[in-house]
Amino acid sequence: MLKTFIQLFFLINLSVSLSAQQNKITGIWELQSTNSRGGTFVLSIAEHGNQLFGEFRSDGIGRGSFKQIQLEGDHLSFQLVLGTNYAIAGYLEFNAQKELQGELSIYGAKIPVKGKLLSKEVDTSPIESQPSWSPNAKYIAYTAEQYGNKDIWVASQKGKAQNLTNNPASDYGPAWSPDGKTLAFISDRGGSSQIYTMNSKGGQIKQLTQATLNYDLLQWSPDGKKILFSTPQGPYLVDSDGSSLQKLTKDFPAVYARFSPAGDKIAVTLTKQNIYDIATINLKDLSIQNLSDQNTPDFNQHWSPNGQQLLWISRREGNPEVYTMNNDGTNINRLTSNTHRDNNPSWSPDGQYIIWESRKTNKAEVFIMKKDGSAVQNLSNHKSNDTRPLWSPKRNKILFLSEREGNPKIYLINPDGSNLRQLSRYR
Repeated sequence: MLKTFIQLFFLINLSVSLSAQQNKITGIWELQSTNSRGGTFVLSIAEHGNQLFGEFRSDGIGRGSFKQIQLEGDHLSFQLVLGTNYAIAGYLEFNAQKELQGELSIYGAKIPVKGKLLSKEVDTSPIESQPSWSPNAKYIAYTAEQYGNKDIWVASQKGKAQNLTNNPASDYGPAWSPDGKTLAFISDRGGSSQIYTMNSKGGQIKQLTQATLNYDLLQWSPDGKKILFSTPQGPYLVDSDGSSLQKLTKDFPAVYARFSPAGDKIAVTLTKQNIYDIATINLKDLSIQNLSDQNTPDFNQHWSPNGQQLLWISRREGNPEVYTMNNDGTNINRLTSNTHRDNNPSWSPDGQYIIWESRKTNKAEVFIMKKDGSAVQNLSNHKSNDTRPLWSPKRNKILFLSEREGNPKIYLINPDGSNLRQLSRYR
């Protein structure tokens, strides 16, 4: 589960006033695993307004805010849930050598760690994530997090950005309606995380759900009548007016749910008994067809624009690689062959090209290839991490997240690798 050189960036929001004792923990700490499992972890802690803040990042796993934190003298403990159900906890203390040492618990695995302070300088600029193209490709909605607060922003391709939520609550995970007039998002402004909608200018905010669930990965149905979302218990549908909530699986969980282009099926990753398989759910009768049915992880599936194929990631031959298959599970085709992890593939709108992130150079970079796996090209070609590429609906632009100037920011690039630029420098 864990590999050498996994990097974790922890962003911590501690509701305590800084003192001289607490101030010594601010900075960037590099933690090394002290057992045979190996691993390198980075803990970044910053101060703002007499409080300690930070942000959590794990390559290939995701980001999240800490839910429970205690700082008492030389002892620091915290808990975090990533995505829908991934638990991380830690207990650290200062030793006599002024190092941090203790234990991390990652998905239940106990990892003893020890580390030193690398720098007192911490990047506190906004963290951009979860970008989403508007249907007309003129705008990009995304989550921006700074000092523990998340808001929904929208920027034009020209770079002009606007904070739509501007709320002390956490607002995140925006998804455009098919007509581009409405954004769905997740917010805890009512005390617990729920799904809301607002118009594209940030007005007419409406709460759609009431259930206590870990909401994730919102997507509108092609006709705009329903919103699909994933939870640890399985995928759900909610009417776009909030009038009806429907659970789509009963016997086992399924995550990463995505509508087919026709809206008649949903592709999911089954997670029964810790086995990850790609499956489809027929929305007429909720019947499930397991397409990959392997004892190795298959995940991160995407429909082709015509709905005839699925693009996905599998570890059936060792490293995570990019595969395609027909929508009935036949004609499985491996497209990549690398010694490092491939992830987050995305189809071009015409279905002729595929972009994805690969760690061929030990850092994630954005690559492009033809749909048959030929004509591979490194688009981002930078020593920093470049991740989560996404095609514009018009096919003329690709966005991705890059750490080339510090915290992740959204960048745009042409499919031929030209005209690279940061989306917005709004702060």
